[in-house]
Amino acid sequence: MSAELSGVEAGRSLRIAGSLALIVVASLLAFGGVRLWRFQSLDDRVMTSLSGDYLKAETLQPLIALQAEVAEWTNTVGVRNRARELYLRLGQAMAASPDRTQLNAANVLAVEPVNSAVWLDLATSSWLLRSPDLAIAAWNMSYVTGPREFDLVHWRVAFMLNLWPELPDNAKRMMFSQLQIVLGDSTRHFGPFWRRLLATLNPDTRAQIEREWKAYQGLGAP
Repeated sequence: MSAELSGVEAGRSLRIAGSLALIVVASLLAFGGVRLWRFQSLDDRVMTSLSGDYLKAETLQPLIALQAEVAEWTNTVGVRNRARELYLRLGQAMAASPDRTQLNAANVLAVEPVNSAVWLDLATSSWLLRSPDLAIAAWNMSYVTGPREFDLVHWRVAFMLNLWPELPDNAKRMMFSQLQIVLGDSTRHFGPFWRRLLATLNPDTRAQIEREWKAYQGLGAP
């Protein structure tokens, strides 16, 4: 009889423990859901602010306040990738210095190393800080992680062409490799942009690029 009672008590204890565990899990899920909802609400407010006429505002205080809110999420698992990118974008909207932009971009890439757009931000800020090797390496990572993201392709090609006289040969080959991909994929869409971009350059630089591009194609580069 004693053994039977012990078994009943043990079963009851297990059921109670199981119920408590379910309550704890449900509470954690509910808490996590509320936190995600709060972050999504903040994300929406940031994107609304960045899509508005914030440059015409008399003060940047709203963006400063939003960036302070976003900063609280930059180490939160599950949303830190997005939070760090929002922090970077808010800084750019407020004309952050190149060294600050470089640091913010590096913070994003530390948790999201396949973000093509942020690699390009790192490339631009690094070039402005006179770190050409880092800038070119970051440009290449943007290309490797998103070779066919056409919005970024426009920026990547424009970035390289504007710096053409100062670029080393390996950087020029990287740009031609990118150009070959996009012209091969969509000459109809990218071709007019490429021609317009070339037209903005001085005649000597334009002629040099066209010569080197033809030479690159003639080599049968992959």
